[in-house]
Amino acid sequence: MTASHRRIRRGFVTVGDRQVHFRYAGRGPAVVLFGQSPTSSQTLDRQTLAFSEHFTAIAIDSCGLGRSSPLPTPTTEIADQAIALAQTLDALGISKVAAYGSHTGASICAEFARRYPERTAIALLDGYPVYTEDERTRRLNTYFPTMEKTWDGLHLMWLWYRYREQNLFWPWNISGRVTRANCSVPAPEHIHRGVVDILDVWTGYVEPYAAAFRYRAQEPIPHLRVPTVFLAYPDDSLLTALDLLPRPLPDCCRIEPMPLDRDAGAQKEIEIMQGVPAWPDAPPIKPPSRRAVGVTHDYVDLGEGQLFVRRWGKAGGRPPLVMLPPAPGSATQLDTLPELLSFDREVIALDLPGCGDSDAFAEAKHDVPRGARLVAEALAKLSIAKADVYGRHGGASVAVALADLAPEMVGALVLDSPPTLNANERDEVAPRYAEPIKLDWDGSHLIRLWHATRDQELFWPWYERKIDRIRKNDPDVRPDRLTIEVLAYLKNYRTYPDMWEAVLSYPVADRLAGLGRAHTICGNVNDKFANHAKAVAGDQFVTVPDSRLAAAEIIRNCIDRVR
Repeated sequence: MTASHRRIRRGFVTVGDRQVHFRYAGRGPAVVLFGQSPTSSQTLDRQTLAFSEHFTAIAIDSCGLGRSSPLPTPTTEIADQAIALAQTLDALGISKVAAYGSHTGASICAEFARRYPERTAIALLDGYPVYTEDERTRRLNTYFPTMEKTWDGLHLMWLWYRYREQNLFWPWNISGRVTRANCSVPAPEHIHRGVVDILDVWTGYVEPYAAAFRYRAQEPIPHLRVPTVFLAYPDDSLLTALDLLPRPLPDCCRIEPMPLDRDAGAQKEIEIMQGVPAWPDAPPIKPPSRRAVGVTHDYVDLGEGQLFVRRWGKAGGRPPLVMLPPAPGSATQLDTLPELLSFDREVIALDLPGCGDSDAFAEAKHDVPRGARLVAEALAKLSIAKADVYGRHGGASVAVALADLAPEMVGALVLDSPPTLNANERDEVAPRYAEPIKLDWDGSHLIRLWHATRDQELFWPWYERKIDRIRKNDPDVRPDRLTIEVLAYLKNYRTYPDMWEAVLSYPVADRLAGLGRAHTICGNVNDKFANHAKAVAGDQFVTVPDSRLAAAEIIRNCIDRVR
């Protein structure tokens, strides 16, 4: 199999008015994978890669977790997730699958196998969660404490230790000899991914997770009619739950002892799947259809990696608007602005390379001109020959570089608080502005990043916390907003310092002057780069108000004025 098919790609499929996110690799018969709550399909990368040697492996974010839309129901049950899986397979054009599930995902796969035996070649259930009535009630009443985002960032530390704790005790909130987990504490990278996944959905993780506790997992077993294998890993926190399975098991079911080594376990799982009659190959993955209302998520595949794309509105009489968000950062920091600008045009927001949910393009040097080239390639892939372009912070730097690289692709050019540092600041501030994010076992990197981000509102530069460096602005230190910004940094934490250095060292003002084209510089007066932007724009600086609706109107006027 070629290396391109072995690489994990990401995709979306539109199912009615919602979208389902997945990670996929390989060719051949389809294996769908569902992971444990509260995490996304990223935790299944080991199996996804291993299975892709022989199958089309599709690891799906459960509805309401990762980047998959929640189901439009007040309560989400395991049966709802199983039905949603059938709908997802219909949308992907897949008739039959092997179903692999871990923990909550095992419940979804068991219910799917019960409801759709004709579509299930085999079900592999890793850590099948079976509970007594008393335990189920206790979990539902105590397992999900209230979470609140706090000014000091301690909600990040709570999440770190909450996720870490479930690898020490099961359940995580009852510590003792009996509940001690028989497994090693995961590496910081594993805990980091869990924290990011929870931050992505915040309290939205509770409903799909609680479904596993409400599910009466013994009930579907006698009704199973397809090969079903309960995988018994010795370090699994739910290993003893297999004792609660109804006996005798149906002839199609068996419990399979598994090795401690998970790589060896993945190879054994492949052998198990190869032991059943073959089922049809999966068709190629296609781009998602556009949602009728709201935002449609997708990826642009550039060969070296993927850029995450959000699209609003419909193509019409006005040119499309491409929005380049802060870099480092994510289009989530644009809040509702793209949607408000989309009532009479199509709006496309790209997470820039190495930022947010876009790939890091690890082999590439993170500099502004390269980012512009990749954006130009992405727009060509999206069949956008020319667009108005809006950029904020580092995204404004990339917008200027894009106008320099491909002037024929750029219509109106609007720059929101571009980081127009002078030569001395570029030399002194750019290399020091962002410390590397090093994942520590104790999660302390989260607090360092939180307060570095918060201090950007309070000092310039933020790392010189002195009286003469106090900013004279109205600081926006709302925990909700800071959490969005910090999450964007954490998603691509390896590129964080290099990206800041790249955008701050880029001579925006010089390049802008060399373009010889009309543009508008705007910004909120409280923005951390507003003073720099005003110094370049002078009397032509356009003030953007706090109100999102009013801000959208101002930016729309800026676009029209430049054109």
